[in-house]
Amino acid sequence: MHVMETCGDTLEISGITMGKAIKLANLMIPHALASFQLSSGSYKFQKTKHIYEWLKKNGISKFSQRDCHRALASYFDSKEDLKDCLEELEERGFIRISPCLEKSKGRPSITFEVNPKID
Repeated sequence: MHVMETCGDTLEISGITMGKAIKLANLMIPHALASFQLSSGSYKFQKTKHIYEWLKKNGISKFSQRDCHRALASYFDSKEDLKDCLEELEERGFIRISPCLEKSKGRPSITFEVNPKID
């Protein structure tokens, strides 16, 4: 900003330029925080990405929470951890809870349908 205003002719930064820079920084803070939250360094993001890649790699169109946990147990500390990531994928439209529960001998497992449009 300073260089644009002065063409680099002076090292002294005016109060007006400093005020503009502060306003710009304040506008960018929410964007930066959102970017950091979504960055690939996010613990939850990395775990959610493992589920997404598992779905894509295996061409899965429907799966149970149990199937997912068995396939990816080494990535998750608990079933709640897995559930949080599945909820994230659901909120973003990658998967949805299947309207009917799969029948099995034991307790019913929540089943999901994969959005056919995921890349």
